[in-house]
Amino acid sequence: GTCVSRSVTSCADCGQACPAGALCCGAGCVPSGPNNCNSCGNQCRGDTPSCCPSGCTNIRTDELNCGSCGAPACTAPNSQCCGGGCVNPQTDREHCGPNCEDCRRLFGLIGRCVEGGCRAL
Repeated sequence: GTCVSRSVTSCADCGQACPAGALCCGAGCVPSGPNNCNSCGNQCRGDTPSCCPSGCTNIRTDELNCGSCGAPACTAPNSQCCGGGCVNPQTDREHCGPNCEDCRRLFGLIGRCVEGGCRAL
């Protein structure tokens, strides 16, 4: 007999709680994810396709979520997040330089990463 605001504890009907990790959007519970990242209608797209607790992010390049949400930060010397893993962009021929270039794609089997740049060696 009392009006209540919709929330995760009373979403579609009074007392109907949303399951853990779900949001109350409109008149029903929806999972938090790329279409409703931590809030209703917040869509993750383009450069930030993954939904993490911190919000939309790109787990292939985000230093604080490298490879998965909440993964340890890339802290080793000369380490950065490329392709979902921590690598040394000064020497890694598959993830070379600040743009994580694949030297093999540029130069084939002779492609190498030298001081952060792809070279044919």
